[in-house]
Amino acid sequence: MALYQRALYYTVSDGSKIYCMETGNPRGFPVVLLHGNAMDGSYFQSAVKILTSPYRSSRQNQDPSHCRYLLIDSREHGKSISGRSGTKASPKLNFVLMAQDLEDVLQQLEIKKCILAGHSDGANLAMVYASRYPARVGGLLLNSGNLNVKDLKWYVRAAIHARYTALCALSILFHPCRRMAAVTGLMLHDLPVTKAQLAGIDVPVWVLTGEHDIIGRAATEQLAQLFPRCRLIIHKNTGHDLPIQDPAFFAGLIQHLVREIA
Repeated sequence: MALYQRALYYTVSDGSKIYCMETGNPRGFPVVLLHGNAMDGSYFQSAVKILTSPYRSSRQNQDPSHCRYLLIDSREHGKSISGRSGTKASPKLNFVLMAQDLEDVLQQLEIKKCILAGHSDGANLAMVYASRYPARVGGLLLNSGNLNVKDLKWYVRAAIHARYTALCALSILFHPCRRMAAVTGLMLHDLPVTKAQLAGIDVPVWVLTGEHDIIGRAATEQLAQLFPRCRLIIHKNTGHDLPIQDPAFFAGLIQHLVREIA
């Protein structure tokens, strides 16, 4: 039997079109995968392949390959198209707007409860979304998220500033650089969420980091302490791109979290 897959665009409140690829069991518990900065949903393809493999899908009552996996390209990323014209980059790209996009998509999909599994900026988006739309969130897997710019190691902050400056200069002549600058700019601002809001997220939250992540260890530990039902996981011999470096481990965490919640 062929693996279920469906790819559609969903029109959100300002006319932008958000791309979403679904796979797994269309009637299963929804798991929404949120990619990082300048990436797209295909970032998780190795982990999703493991989760939906024929061997795993044979254990229907236990395995989350019988979940409904949704890989969403955030606004200004991947195949998503911003603005009614479908050509101009949004001048107001921010996590609040992206969270509204996600809410619009989940409403159209009639998803009442889901797990959000986010990497890097995807983890940041998951935190902003959960703080604003908590009723739709059953659990969070937050891989390499950060509340503040200073949580990034100094050399990473320097590289981001240099990239943003260069893209802004190039955008005068090259239109695609405008979109890239807007996306890079997301990493130059603290998240629009308070510690009190995060402390109010009363669902299982697993905070995941690689041993050699570009997010400072102390910042990750402090983030984990904010959630009332949190588990901190530090994976050895990996860095910031843990879902690519060890997709089996990442997929396994999704399995365990789904079994705890669904």
